[in-house]
Amino acid sequence: MTGGPNPSYALDSCCPSGCSSVANNAKRNVAAVTPPLGQPAMKSYLDFNGNWPQDSWSVTENSCGYQIAYVRLLSKFLR
Repeated sequence: MTGGPNPSYALDSCCPSGCSSVANNAKRNVAAVTPPLGQPAMKSYLDFNGNWPQDSWSVTENSCGYQIAYVRLLSKFLR
């Protein structure tokens, strides 16, 4: 279940140039994550699957509060 827009999305704190190596610095492609980076709240979403330092999980799984209720409801229909 997708998390939806995340207006507080940011690249990892090592970016833009402190990711411990040249190879890791190259992974910080800001253009690839705009949006959600630097967008208004309702445009802060992008369906992508990037590892560190882009951290796509913080967009797709930005809150478990709504998911817990859904999983609890679903569990009532399973044995």
